[in-house]
Amino acid sequence: MKISEILELYAEAKKPETFRKVKTAVGRLIGSASSWPEKITLLTVEHKRKKLLEAGTKGQTINTYCASLSGMWNWAQQRGYIDRALLNPFKALDNLPGEPEKDIRDLTDSEVSRLLEVSEGLNHLRWALHIYTGLRWNNIHNLLWSQIDDGFIKLPANVMKSKRPLNLPICENLKIILSENREKAVRDRVFKRRSYPTILKYFRKDCEKAGIERSEELGLHSLRHTYATKLYHLGKPILMISRLLDHSSQRVTEDYLHIKAEEMTEAIAGLSY
Repeated sequence: MKISEILELYAEAKKPETFRKVKTAVGRLIGSASSWPEKITLLTVEHKRKKLLEAGTKGQTINTYCASLSGMWNWAQQRGYIDRALLNPFKALDNLPGEPEKDIRDLTDSEVSRLLEVSEGLNHLRWALHIYTGLRWNNIHNLLWSQIDDGFIKLPANVMKSKRPLNLPICENLKIILSENREKAVRDRVFKRRSYPTILKYFRKDCEKAGIERSEELGLHSLRHTYATKLYHLGKPILMISRLLDHSSQRVTEDYLHIKAEEMTEAIAGLSY
């Protein structure tokens, strides 16, 4: 049975999103869906993997392709579509090293003010929600006007990473911005559906307009870090910040607090015995 025939059966058995990922992985790591499983060896997959790396594909992305294809291969072997004696070449490969984690920097008060000043329309509302609530980008992107009521953003457990419901209070500045946009709303969904890369492109363009340096290094998560750091500098307890950020523990929250060297110097300035 060819890979193309196995794919047809896999499409019937699996969710569309799972099948889409496998189909993409076939195109990238196998090359032709008309291939026979016997032709797909550890050596051929390693060769494809090397070519992808040389072309600039990230190691983590290639690992994801391998994981998807390994899952399909196991599924097909369990049902007799692929000979059980054949090695699963995708499972046998070691994972490629991922990208080193980059430091996420927060924005200064001046940078935040300039960002809000230059942004317009729904982008202005989007950045304001990030800055004044610290919510994750997907919670903001999928926000409904019906979830905003009586001075709170009320998010059910099924949309939260912690699987806990969150009633997030809205500050006065954000109330004004929300009120202005709610009057123009024609549907319950606050924002049109957009991919993360598209939203990120809008964000960085506004950062450039605001004269924010190294804007290409910034992501939407930078605004979540900005929110946490601002609350910390306002003297709010870490436990409170952790709850507002929907974190699983205060330890996670500590990674979001950007404490500068001069602040540490100031903290010990009066230390004497």
